[in-house]
Amino acid sequence: GRESLVADLAFDEGLQLLTQIRDERPALPIVVMTAWGDIDLAVRAMRAGAKSFVEKPWDNRKLVQILEREIAAGKGAREQSALHGREQRDALLIQRALMPASLPLTPRFELAGAWQPAGTLGGDCYDVFTFGPDAIGVSIADVAGKGLPAALLMSSLQAAVKAFAHDAPSPQALCASVNRLLCGQMIAGRFVTMVYLRLDAGRGT
Repeated sequence: GRESLVADLAFDEGLQLLTQIRDERPALPIVVMTAWGDIDLAVRAMRAGAKSFVEKPWDNRKLVQILEREIAAGKGAREQSALHGREQRDALLIQRALMPASLPLTPRFELAGAWQPAGTLGGDCYDVFTFGPDAIGVSIADVAGKGLPAALLMSSLQAAVKAFAHDAPSPQALCASVNRLLCGQMIAGRFVTMVYLRLDAGRGT
């Protein structure tokens, strides 16, 4: 009937507003109140981002309990989000500090490099090693995935390459040593793609 159609239109407008609020303020608790209560409307409201669904007429004591619960949950979510944001920023600064601050300049080689994360922690890295005026080593690697797990594995990879670069007689030996070390730390489903090359201007290799 017409009354049902008006109710559906009003609720659809409310859902649109709810979705807009959820997009702009994801941690804000939302309680939906309506006189047309049924399972389908409640499910649609929850999917759109509502935390609680209250039917009219309501019980004041119960409504206050719901609001207090949602306010406490929203405050906790905002605090957790702020803490997560600080941790992400700190981790990104640490990851940036692990990258070479400057690249070597020798009579035979001039190098340039840049590293720009796509707004989040990742597993891309590079490094350069000098073996006298005529020889350098260059590593470029990409740990599969994004986020903190990839960043932690990337820092382990960088440390391993640094540890083996000056002792390994060849790129093959370095990669074999790094591979053995990382295989002991790798979890299922993770892998690293890495290239390491040694440029020797004296030998032309």
